[in-house]
Amino acid sequence: MGDLNLVQHATYSPTWCMACKSDTGPFIDTRIEEVTINTAHGAEIFTGHVYICSSCVTQMAHLIGCIVPEEARKLHDERGELLFRVQILEDELADARDNKVVSREDFKVWLGETVKADAELKAKPGRPRKSAE
Repeated sequence: MGDLNLVQHATYSPTWCMACKSDTGPFIDTRIEEVTINTAHGAEIFTGHVYICSSCVTQMAHLIGCIVPEEARKLHDERGELLFRVQILEDELADARDNKVVSREDFKVWLGETVKADAELKAKPGRPRKSAE
């Protein structure tokens, strides 16, 4: 098989899709010019270009797991949105680290140690208490 070619109109006979008989392009021109087809009357040789319309190509591609252009655009857009969101979260994380923001769990540990240390200091004899004013 030669190189495939995308054409807007089927210009060589027959001027329709080999799969569905549509005459509406665009088409893939397979550049196959002779095909043997088994019919009820035996093998018949088909001469002319073999065209496959874009609708049939899309269906064929989908059947083997390919995605259609609309799906590709949607996934590309979603990827861009997710990359943007990741960048925002990475920036927020960097800001939090720069500002010495700690995680909730680290804060609880720090708070617990502070409360415990404060209680121990208050419990020591001879320690002056601050009066409420």
